[in-house]
Amino acid sequence: MGQGKSFTAGFIAIAALATVGLVLQLAIGPLDWSILHWPGNAMALTAFITILAIVSIWRENCRAIRWMASLDAAVPSLLATGAVTVIYGITGNSSTISNWSFILIYAFMTTSLGLTCIKRLSFRLHNIPFLLNHIGLFIVLVCAALGCADREELKMVVNEAHPQWHAVDDRGFGYTPGFALRLDNFSEEKFISDLTVYKPEADPFKIKVSVNHPHTLEGWKIYQSGYDNYGDGAVSILSLVRDPWLPAVYAGIFMMLAGAVTLLLTKRPARK
Repeated sequence: MGQGKSFTAGFIAIAALATVGLVLQLAIGPLDWSILHWPGNAMALTAFITILAIVSIWRENCRAIRWMASLDAAVPSLLATGAVTVIYGITGNSSTISNWSFILIYAFMTTSLGLTCIKRLSFRLHNIPFLLNHIGLFIVLVCAALGCADREELKMVVNEAHPQWHAVDDRGFGYTPGFALRLDNFSEEKFISDLTVYKPEADPFKIKVSVNHPHTLEGWKIYQSGYDNYGDGAVSILSLVRDPWLPAVYAGIFMMLAGAVTLLLTKRPARK
């Protein structure tokens, strides 16, 4: 009964944030993450962590801050974020990250998680697994969101006739990734493209690209996404993805895995 009531304020806060988000969505439209491209997202991250640290100073004297750093706030925000993510995933809506209701609930969850990490910031052995898990999760959530501004995805259509130096984004704008690709051969059975890479002032070289085995080149991951025939010539459709924040996300995931392993190693055996 007490635990159920303790979550009430959290769900009320989530409902209020969702309502404010709906109003913002209708008034100004979805968030354009490109306004937070580097170094804006790095500055936003620095400001966010600084604010969390400053706010934590008044934790003992402010009931609202203590509540934000508790399960009473964390559980409703986690449930709400998970529910929205599942719903948008089932419906195939790819604009979740730009929806204001989702953004506000996501910010609420990461704020609660950040304050919890600061509250438990102690490097005693028994506390290490907790810190690794929660700080790792904080890094994953924040860097995955802020990294959206710097993530680039292009499409390049290559053929056997000549090297292709240009690619286009989802709005049809053209870009030059710094190299050219020419199709040498495509295996329809294995869905693999044999490609020749051309770079300024460098000798051409060969690479292979398949659906589950992308090739990394100049910071771009090249994925096989399609294949077609136009007239007498075959073309391979490639996706070029660059996400400079991905290493930080991987670091957070590694910390979470390390936290799980540390928890197993430091767990005290049950008394008989």
